[in-house]
Amino acid sequence: MDPAASLMLYVKGTQLSADLNVADGQWHHVCATWSSNGGNWAYYDNGAVFRTGSGLRSGDTITGGGIITLGQEQDEVGGKLDPTQALIGSITGFNLWSRVLSSDEVAAVFNDCSIGGDVFSWDLPISK
Repeated sequence: MDPAASLMLYVKGTQLSADLNVADGQWHHVCATWSSNGGNWAYYDNGAVFRTGSGLRSGDTITGGGIITLGQEQDEVGGKLDPTQALIGSITGFNLWSRVLSSDEVAAVFNDCSIGGDVFSWDLPISK
């Protein structure tokens, strides 16, 4: 798969590809979960489990005060952005939780876009 057409999750510098093509002209509700305990991770597409695994930065923690970058791979922390690595598309409804959501909770968020994260909640009205 073309890496430019897939989503990437980075946990403390370690990259994990979703191997999910989101450059297909369709709307996608995508969720990624990660737990320090065992490094367990999962990708969801439209409310359903797409791919899972373990061992991703097991035992590591993510502390506050960092930088979250959406839609752009950064080559250095806080900068050095290559325009050829930028998202061509749209992001809406980004939310971030302080805990791993269960499969049922991910499905609930997929079905109800008003459910927001406890760390960050994208509360923008839908324009018509």
